[in-house]
Amino acid sequence: MQPFYELALAILRAFPQILLTDNALIYWLFVFLISLQYQRVAQMETRLYGITKNPVLEQTLLSMAFGLLGGLIASFLMVFIGVTVLPAGIAYLWILALLLMGLHPRYMCFSYSGGIISLSYLLFGVPKISISGLMGLVAVLHLTEGILIWASGALRPTPIYLKNRQDQVVGGFMLQRFWPVPVIMVMAVMVADPSVLTGLIAMPDWWPLIRPEGVNLDAPNVILAMLPVMAGLGYADLALTQTPQQRSRQSAGNLFLFSGVLLLLSILSSHHRLFQWLAALFSPLGHELVVITSGRRELSGKALYRKPERGVMVLDVLPHSPAETMGLKSRDIILDINGKATNNEGEIREAINEFPYLLEVTVLEAGSEAEKVLYYRRHLADLGAIFVPEGNEANRLELRQEGFLLKFWREKIAPWWRRVWSGPPKEKI
Repeated sequence: MQPFYELALAILRAFPQILLTDNALIYWLFVFLISLQYQRVAQMETRLYGITKNPVLEQTLLSMAFGLLGGLIASFLMVFIGVTVLPAGIAYLWILALLLMGLHPRYMCFSYSGGIISLSYLLFGVPKISISGLMGLVAVLHLTEGILIWASGALRPTPIYLKNRQDQVVGGFMLQRFWPVPVIMVMAVMVADPSVLTGLIAMPDWWPLIRPEGVNLDAPNVILAMLPVMAGLGYADLALTQTPQQRSRQSAGNLFLFSGVLLLLSILSSHHRLFQWLAALFSPLGHELVVITSGRRELSGKALYRKPERGVMVLDVLPHSPAETMGLKSRDIILDINGKATNNEGEIREAINEFPYLLEVTVLEAGSEAEKVLYYRRHLADLGAIFVPEGNEANRLELRQEGFLLKFWREKIAPWWRRVWSGPPKEKI
């Protein structure tokens, strides 16, 4: 255990330095890009509900805190397992991921770019990478992402209306989290004079578990060094048939399974070439299977946030609102206000306008048959609650997403091409 104790201390000493060296610029660039994503979410909330439910600064700081925790976890996993990569493989991974993001935002995931690069190397011999190391990196990052989703994926969900596969307008939540993750990983590097190196740690013979192909780790001028790398992780999901907490835990479980299988294939691929093919194929296809089956289940299943037989169901409450103050929660059903039955949002507004200084609200608690009475004894103009849709809402969210390359093609290139192809306009006779 002594070598791993020394490794743990080395990671803890090196981790804070990531934010104090040249990598700090990349880290803060990631933070800036993540803040832009949260700004887009805040603008959508304002457009839909007239208020920003999740402030950008608060969201960004929360992501930074969880991202640093995730980076520390990923660093321990990478180094203790011995996921050894070649420096060039990281660069190829990022370049292709950014290009794929131009087609669709979710294709920025390393599982797609890592699988494509690995298959290119297997088929054509380029680019020169270590498949087992690259797939091991993808596996550990997804395992870390699963941990972050389990811990914070359901935080700050955005309430939405959208159409499901049955063409019904339903309520639910959009889950979006982004994390800047600095990671310390093991890389095989060549040195001119190994004798001048100090602070080397003698590791057991079985370590590392994932060895880079084509590199002789026993050569005197080859060492395994711990070097920092920046990664960005993201989570986007819908909670329509489950609560955000249930949905994020299920998504985390799916990622644990995916990353566990990929990590096993990565370890085996460093010993047998057949498993290199299996890992390269499983990385994009397995991840796509998880995404497709998961999304289909939410859009096709029975909606959780639907209009009840009696009363009005609360989808979400706005921060610092009267609804939050009196204790209303998501999935509570408002049965009556001041003794007056409420079966739609209009009747709730009428009841508030009639008694704006004293509210006695009878509520059926979420997920139970127990009734409770809530009180609000101050003036209010609006309850500050978002209710499940009644079926005719116009402010529903469209799920269409496309990358910047496809958008540029659709808005600029395609119209130009159609004009060129059709030729000059013909004169009417």
